Amino acid sequence: MRNDGRQLLGLIRVLTGEYRSAEISLESGESLKVGRAATNNLIFENQKGVSRNHCVITWHADDGAFGVYDTSSTGTRRWDTKELLPKNDKALRLAPETVISIGTSGIRLLLTVIEKYPDITWNGLHPGMEIEGRYVVVRIMDQKPDSVIYRCDDKVLGMPVAIKAFRNDKEAEIEAKNMAHFRNAKDIVNIYGVIKHGETSFIVMEYIWWDLLSEKLKLWGKIGVSQAKEITECILDSVRKMHDKGVAEGVIDPGDIYINMENDKPMVKVYLSLEEKEDGVPIDLGINEIGKRLFRSLTGKKHYRTKKNRRGK
Repeated sequence: MRNDGRQLLGLIRVLTGEYRSAEISLESGESLKVGRAATNNLIFENQKGVSRNHCVITWHADDGAFGVYDTSSTGTRRWDTKELLPKNDKALRLAPETVISIGTSGIRLLLTVIEKYPDITWNGLHPGMEIEGRYVVVRIMDQKPDSVIYRCDDKVLGMPVAIKAFRNDKEAEIEAKNMAHFRNAKDIVNIYGVIKHGETSFIVMEYIWWDLLSEKLKLWGKIGVSQAKEITECILDSVRKMHDKGVAEGVIDPGDIYINMENDKPMVKVYLSLEEKEDGVPIDLGINEIGKRLFRSLTGKKHYRTKKNRRGK
């Protein structure tokens, strides 16, 4: 448990197949049973390549690792190395961000982590509540002094969405209008609409199940030159689109960049936020600020200034 009440949960995300993008969170010591039989928690009933009782996945928060106990006849593999996990032996510990493949079915699961925030936020919403009778709050994705982002289920369309609550109606309006320029962009988070619930303004937007670059950086450390170049080019393509639409205010930060490394080349989705400010003014998306954020994104460090600049000379 962190000082602010946040708790680190294990998260299992389905990457392929009929349950693609489904997520199951585990508290420390909790387990998920995977297989074809009805006694499992994650059931792949029609997947012949999955054993009836395939494996058990347990989250251990004390050492920040998953335990995977394989009881299958078709095997469980690490996706990156194709290495078979031992069968009917003690559970193998795997670090977060590991992808495992289940049998010969083509099903892949990502083992990752999320932070669980205190259930009730400043606007009184908590998991299980509904917004405007349509959006069911599933969990809190991010929380800042002036905003909260929720992972919700849209009851009408039957799909997951992200909903951001604002303390300040004007900021919600500006951010929504900026996002509206990119409703069909493949590399910028799309907006679906703006709603008012009680005294709070909300933006309803695309839910991205990919990992944040900030979280990836914590696990990767340094990034190789070729990979850094590919990621940088993706981010600059997004920023170029913003400038072409005249959007010059916002934040490009590792915590606003979603990244998918499943394929040979990285895929990036940028969330255009207005929250970071200097002297009450949203930071400008000029080349200097972009350079500073890219430096931080690809090194995990803040940019530095020379003594001359620090003295203002």
